[in-house]
Formats: sequence, C-alpha cells, structure tokens
Amino acid sequence: MDYIDVIVKYNGSFSELLNRFSARGEDLSLGFGIIVIPYGRIADLARDEQVEYLELPRNLELMLSSASEGSCIEEVRGEDLNLTGRGVILGIIDSGFDFSHGDFLNDEGKTRFLYIWDLSSGEAVSGALYRGKVYDSEDINRYLKTGEGEPKPYDPLGHGTAIAGAMGGNGRESGGRYSGAAPEGSFIGVKLKSNKPVVTVDIMRGLKFIAEKAAEMNMPTVINISYGTNNGSHRGSSLFEQYIDRISETGRLVITAAAGNEGSSGHHFRGRVKTGEASEVKFNLASELGFVYLSLWKDFADKVSFELVLPNGSSTGVIGYEQTVFKQVIEGVNVSIDIGRPSPYSCRQEVFFFAGDFVNTLPSGEWTLKLYGNDVVDGDYDIWLPVSELAGSDTFFIGSDGDFTITLPATAERALSVGGYNSETGEIADLSGAGYNTDDVVKPDIAAPAAGIIAPRAGGGYDSFTGTSIASPIAAGAAALMMEWGIIRENDVFMYGQRLKAFFRLGALRAENRAYPNPKWGYGRLCLKNSIENALYYKNYNVDLYFTTLRGEHY
Repeated sequence: MDYIDVIVKYNGSFSELLNRFSARGEDLSLGFGIIVIPYGRIADLARDEQVEYLELPRNLELMLSSASEGSCIEEVRGEDLNLTGRGVILGIIDSGFDFSHGDFLNDEGKTRFLYIWDLSSGEAVSGALYRGKVYDSEDINRYLKTGEGEPKPYDPLGHGTAIAGAMGGNGRESGGRYSGAAPEGSFIGVKLKSNKPVVTVDIMRGLKFIAEKAAEMNMPTVINISYGTNNGSHRGSSLFEQYIDRISETGRLVITAAAGNEGSSGHHFRGRVKTGEASEVKFNLASELGFVYLSLWKDFADKVSFELVLPNGSSTGVIGYEQTVFKQVIEGVNVSIDIGRPSPYSCRQEVFFFAGDFVNTLPSGEWTLKLYGNDVVDGDYDIWLPVSELAGSDTFFIGSDGDFTITLPATAERALSVGGYNSETGEIADLSGAGYNTDDVVKPDIAAPAAGIIAPRAGGGYDSFTGTSIASPIAAGAAALMMEWGIIRENDVFMYGQRLKAFFRLGALRAENRAYPNPKWGYGRLCLKNSIENALYYKNYNVDLYFTTLRGEHY
C-alpha cells in the first residue's frame, strides 16, 4: 500500500486525529501537523471535522550554483563593538555537516555544534515521523576524540558545510582569513536525507526542532534555509509558507531564506487570456530530461480550458475547465493534469501539468501550452517551470518574465528573503530571484554577497561558492551579530523577527539612481554597521524621550 506525508492545518487534539485514522504523524505545533496516510484515504482526511485544510508536500532543491566586507560586517567585529555571535544559535537545515572541519571547532578542539538531528540515521526518534537520531555536543566530541561511533562528519553534497561556514565558520583552518559572519555562534544542525528528494515537510520538521531546542536553552536564534522550489503560487498562501510565518512569531527567532537562482533562468511566464480567445505559451525543453512540470496559477473565477502540444504536434486535445484530473500516454510520454481548487487562504487556482517517461527522455524542442478563454473575468495567469537545478539552463519559456522568480519559501512574508549580488562589481547577480510574493509586497528584503564566496569544503580546506544559497547564510550570520548586540548585550531586547528585518531594511545601502523597494535588490545591500547605528539612534532617542516626558516637559 502506498503512503504519503500530508501537511494538515487542524484544530483540537492532534493525537485524537491520528487515532481516528490509525495513522502515524508528527505534531508541528501551532495547529500544523504531518500525517502519514494511504493515498486512498486522503479524501477521508480532508472531510474530517478537525482538518481545516491539507496540502501535499513539494520537492525542494539546493539554491547553490569577500562576504563580510561587502555587508559592513567587518566594521562591527572590530574593537568598538567586537560582535562575534556569541550567545546566539545558528540553525541550519541542510545536506549534512563536516563538523570535524576546523572552522566548527573552538580553541580547545571541541565542537561548536550543540545538536545535530540526522534525519538519515537508521535509529528512531521518539515522536518523529521519519527515522533519525539526535546527537548532542557530547556525542560529537566523543567522535572527534576517538574517531569512532556516531555521528560521523558526513555531508555528501558539501552544501551544508559551506552554508554553516558562511554563516559562522571561525576560519581556524585558514588562520582566520576565511571566517564566516558570526564566528562564535553556536550551531544546531538538521541533516536532511541524502538518498531521497528533500520535501517541504523536512524543512518544517527542522524548523520545529531548532525552535524547540532554542526555547529550552532560552537563546536567540537565526535559522537559515537555502533550499527552494518553483512549485507553488509564490504568494505566501501555502501551508508551508504559513507555517514559516507562524513559527517566526514564536520565541526570539529570525528565519532567513535564499531568494533562489531563477532570476535569469526563463522559468516564469506571465500571460493574459480573454473570453473567446486563445493564449499560447511556448517553452523549450532541453534534451535528456526525464520529466518536467508546469505550475500554472490563475484566478478561480476564470473558466479556462487547456491543451498541451508536444514538439512533433501530438496533443492532449482540449481539456475542459470542469475536469479535475486528466491522464494520458502520448507518444510514450505520460501526461497528467490536475486542475485544483482554491484553498481557504487564496482565491487563486493551481493547474499542475506533469510530463514524464522515466525510462526514456522526453522529446526535446519547442512545446506549446494553449489556454482557451471560456468565460474570463480577470485573465492574468502565471506559470513556473522547475528550478534550474532540476531543469537546467536549456529549458525555458520563450518570452519569459523575470519578475516573480523568487523561489519558495523565500516568498513567506515573515522570512528575511535574501537576494544576491557580486561584491566586486556591485552589480546584482543575474541569477538572483526577483519580484514579489504578492502584487504589493516586494521580495527579496535585502541583497547580500553571492559570487565567489570562500567557505569551508567538506573534507577539509575551502572552496569558492556562488548563488543565493551562500548569500542567505551571510545575512543570517549578520542577523546573529545584530541579535547579540541587541538581546545578549541588552541594547534592544526585542531585536528579532520583523523588528530586526525592519532595521536591516532601514540600514541597507541604496543607489541614488534606483527606485526602492526594488524587485531585484529589495531595500538595498545589507549593511550591518548602518543597521546597528540606526538601532542605537532609536534606542537613545526613545530613552531621552522617556525621561523628557517624566520631567513633564511635554505638558
């Protein structure tokens, strides 16, 4: 029997919901949970009185394709402030960690990791849906001393090690030359499964784990997410994005997310269809692809039919708007189309097209999606292809739109969404995701260095990394320094969440000839020094105003 992880937003008792379906699951708190259930029972779950809404998980991909100077970080690590991130947790959800790398050891040779939750481990964790094991600093130090036991310093992709280094590596293997933003922060890592696709529920579990550990230790925390997907509305309405917003409001947290590398990929198309007319969308499919998807979002009030045409002219035929599921084999290609319904959180409707062979590659060349306006009220629609890490650079829309190229979950409203620029040229990286998460909210929030960043390499030494994956942890490390200044040193004990984001926006460097907020740059280039100076000004201003009021000078 095939099972699937389903994200649910629920009310009442989660354990009662599980018992009613004789199911396994994990309570993510805040009214969100994950239930493992047979495919055939999804409809029953959706009808349950405790379930407010449910969502199937979506696959995520890595967003990785001198940083501290470019973000005004060196200035606050000098003698005047000497900020290092001490007392702040650096949370990372990623591919793994080479915790034996010198950058993650203190002067005594002991680990800077407080915990690592290895979701790929074969041992069960009480209450967790997936198998895995939690290791604390004693477990890690025992391995560092003896070279035996668990956990092992394993990062098959090297991604998590680089992200941790950019966020808070101390540069010990380079004599301090290649240190990260917060070199004395304390790490909590969640190692994702390396033999299966990373899905949204993995990130949600990781967020809950780190947030709970931070609450237990009563430490301010910044969590970085350098994974992304194009599979979603990009408007903050999914349960995945909502969970990020909700958990951001718990404890003293900041969540940073990479804006993605889709800015110049040609993977977004914006069009318009009218009643009685047809709208054609052409896209080129690279050779050697085993599958492709199109995620189309439109207003539910628009009644639109569809037709998918392969390069040789073979067609699905016209698929009416009243259908919900279409499946057909065309020239050996499995084609499925799911025509969705609006959720309680959005009036928009997803139409999901999937084509795959899995044995042979898909026909390369020009494919066409046709939209027929049966009865159209609004008419605007957006379509996304898979991210570049899946589809490559030779798969693209002809006549693509560069806006709305931020990947999920950087589209979540309360995430600090980070774009990338080249600190040597001062130009935005062409690959950096751009646009909005809704029609009136600009994303990214700020931009950080993203080109040629030197960071720790799994197995030892350093390497050069490019992409918004590496920009996001730089911003996360800067956030840790800001939290140290505000919370640990009691200059501003509320320096977290949206308050910290606001000061990052205020202190960002902006070019005189560019309008802000900007779809590529957000509010400008991250400048931590400016942000702290602004926070200090408001701190002193508020104190002076308070005492002035007490003296009665305003009366």
